[in-house]
Amino acid sequence: MADFSAIAPASQTRVLPRPVVENGRSGTIGAALGRLTTLLEERADGQWRFRLPGMRRSARAKLSAEWLCLSVSLRTLQKPMDVRLIGATLRRNARIDGCPRIIGFRERRRRELVVDIPTDLLPWQSESEIERMLAASISSLGAALNSKPALAAMPRQAHLPREELEAIFDEAGWPTRYGEDDGLQVPLDVLGSYLTATVKHDGSSTALSVSILENQPSSVPDACRGAVAVLLWLVASRVRLVKPTRSKRALALDVTLGAVTAAALAHGCAALSTALQQLVDEAKLLIANEHLAQVYLSNLGFETAA
Repeated sequence: MADFSAIAPASQTRVLPRPVVENGRSGTIGAALGRLTTLLEERADGQWRFRLPGMRRSARAKLSAEWLCLSVSLRTLQKPMDVRLIGATLRRNARIDGCPRIIGFRERRRRELVVDIPTDLLPWQSESEIERMLAASISSLGAALNSKPALAAMPRQAHLPREELEAIFDEAGWPTRYGEDDGLQVPLDVLGSYLTATVKHDGSSTALSVSILENQPSSVPDACRGAVAVLLWLVASRVRLVKPTRSKRALALDVTLGAVTAAALAHGCAALSTALQQLVDEAKLLIANEHLAQVYLSNLGFETAA
């Protein structure tokens, strides 16, 4: 059970020393957290610890110039690290609705459930809208931990016609095309490869997904699949917004966004492109060479069983 002995109740928030220059945005986030959560502690300027509503779990919020990150620490990976555990975590990611994703830190075997929000997407002109977005994000963390529906739904907008969605992508600088099933796809910026993200839009969110082992034969060795899963896990842990997932034997990188705006879509497409640029060539090598995959896993300290 988490130790909350060092956390003051929200009505008695303990404020630690902060920089001389007042950060107005930090004050806005801190005030919203104080109204939404309990046992709130401001640890430093732009950093807070709080209890998730209705749970005995603590979470952290960290505000920087570019990102607001909400996170909950999870159980650390077992030692020695096991590829099967990475696969199970990717499958759990696939079952998590919305923006939360589980990422890892190999050097410490830590795992965190996180929600990353670009600060330029936050409605700073409206404290009530900031509070609403924070409430939905905090609730989504709790839902991911409990496997229950979120109590506060993400702000919805009308389901957009495909033509309007195409226009927003175009405004974001990422023109779309039609896939084989007449669905919308976005060609991504990956040097030397032609990769597209499949678009799914339901009115409350837009999801972008890129399959990594698409059309690979079932005869691909388990060590190769395991090595690619670990590669996705490590790369996605370094790139914000990107969620590595696994369903059956398929691997993918996903990004889920809230309200559909050009700025949000630009962030999502850029995040997927950045992640793919870091892994696509390595993934091809690992899939094609079982010995190389085994060496890759061994050098990282992973068992080679998938």
